[in-house]
Amino acid sequence: MVRTDVCCSICRFSMAGRGRYSPPGGWKELRRLFCSSELVVLPKPDPKGYRIVLGRLRNHDPAKYSFTACVKVLQLVMETHSREQGTAPGFIFVYDMKGVTVAHLGRTSLSAVRQYLIYVQVTYYCKDNLPR
Repeated sequence: MVRTDVCCSICRFSMAGRGRYSPPGGWKELRRLFCSSELVVLPKPDPKGYRIVLGRLRNHDPAKYSFTACVKVLQLVMETHSREQGTAPGFIFVYDMKGVTVAHLGRTSLSAVRQYLIYVQVTYYCKDNLPR
């Protein structure tokens, strides 16, 4: 059972700024988000059926880095993939760390990392939890 305050923070984190027919924060915000990082799901899974997600930062300037923007891009890509391709037994994430420095870590909110990890654990199904 998940505590109510955790569920409320998860909803605030994942659904902030979403309109019914528009992307989170509007079209300009969506364009800004996709200018921060690049993510792609490879068309073919690995031999075990896991989907492979490749990612990297587009802009390596730490002053323009936003962890929450990168998470929103990841969330949008994963939601789009799951709607188009259905569920997968698992995902393998490969990130290109070229240009990432300790200064990027300094601009990362640890509470946002914590909220995102809780969100992933609570909302995404594990392979063992899927009906058989």
